[in-house]
Amino acid sequence: MSIKENNLIEEKIKKKAGDIKRRNKGEGSIRKKGNSYEGRITIEVNGKKKQISICNKDKRIVIQKMAQAKNDAENNSYIMNNNITVEMWIKKWVNTYKRGVVSNNTLNSYIISINQYIIPEIGDYELQKVKPIHIQQILTKMKNGECKTTNKKLSSKTMKDTYCILNMAFETAIKNNILKDNCVKKVDPPKLRKKEPEIMTREEQKQFENMIINKYDFVVYLFLIKTGERASEAAGTNWDDIDFENKIVLVKNGLVISALFNEELEKKENTIEKSNLKTESSARKIPMLFGLYDLLIHYREEYMKVNNIKTIEELKGKPLFLTNKGNRIQADFLWTKLSRFLKKSKFRHIGVHQLRHTFATRCLEAGISTKYLQKLLGHSTSRMTDRYTHLLSEFEMEENKKIEEYYRNNIIQEEKESQKRYKGKIKGNKRIIRKIA
Repeated sequence: MSIKENNLIEEKIKKKAGDIKRRNKGEGSIRKKGNSYEGRITIEVNGKKKQISICNKDKRIVIQKMAQAKNDAENNSYIMNNNITVEMWIKKWVNTYKRGVVSNNTLNSYIISINQYIIPEIGDYELQKVKPIHIQQILTKMKNGECKTTNKKLSSKTMKDTYCILNMAFETAIKNNILKDNCVKKVDPPKLRKKEPEIMTREEQKQFENMIINKYDFVVYLFLIKTGERASEAAGTNWDDIDFENKIVLVKNGLVISALFNEELEKKENTIEKSNLKTESSARKIPMLFGLYDLLIHYREEYMKVNNIKTIEELKGKPLFLTNKGNRIQADFLWTKLSRFLKKSKFRHIGVHQLRHTFATRCLEAGISTKYLQKLLGHSTSRMTDRYTHLLSEFEMEENKKIEEYYRNNIIQEEKESQKRYKGKIKGNKRIIRKIA
């Protein structure tokens, strides 16, 4: 090897040695790499040693980030860079932390929100790169009806539910050292708009009941308006739950359609299953009010004829309400059937839950205390029941307006005419007195 070649090799070695800046033990090393600097440091993450690389054109920033990484690792708060997407993480979160923990009904509501409003919008984003503006954009699109899956403006409750799902998933990512902070918390949660329960007036209720009183397959709606049960509770009621001797309806369980989703959150099939009641206080005894006893006696006779049942003993274990095909009635079916019937009858839209609201209002009008009404409705707290007291006050105000309007249009007018006649008589009497004088 020539002296010239040997010198070149020595220069390269010196140059390379000059580029690599050895630091104290455990602080890593920094070297020049093109137009920037690369820092390398070995840290311990989740019990395993990992060498990480930090690059920047500014050497001081590299040093700062290396020191920060070492400090975070020592405090068990270092977050490894990874390419996990929102879709990947949220599916893992559902399958690991929610499936088998929450009820199927709740799980299904999570998955529907995830599939409709989260994955289509930010599913392919890297989890660590999601910012508050991305969360806000989801909520804004939901409010304005600009989601990729629907052009319908969504309710504040749907928005709040989606916000909560994101918040829970991101919080769990922090606990697993996948994220350092939760960007969802930097977005104001949607405010729920208070929606007063809608009720039927007495006149509307009378008209509604007259429309269905002679329809065998519509007795379930009369049952709902006379018991205040939820649709799922009525669907889960058997003949065993009707105590004719003591005139009581027992509420024991509900019945719902539950969808089954695989680990990819794809819908596989629907199943009908008994559901737990909404709260512990939902298990209750409801007295047969508003003529319900006579209604059920007559309905039982019709039921036995239609289903070719000879004795009352044969009713044990059988559903109280069946479809025309002889299947147990379902909550969703009740909503759809009522909606179609009312539309065909040109009656204003009434949801099945409005029948429950109407029952509650009629009870208060009859003088039942809110404490007892809370028990009848199966509310866990009086806060829910107090809504009906407010409604009743508004109802009373409307009734008072009718009285006032009648008084203004009739009584006051008659009084004015009487006053005119009275004044005329006085004037006439004055003329007679003058003539006599």
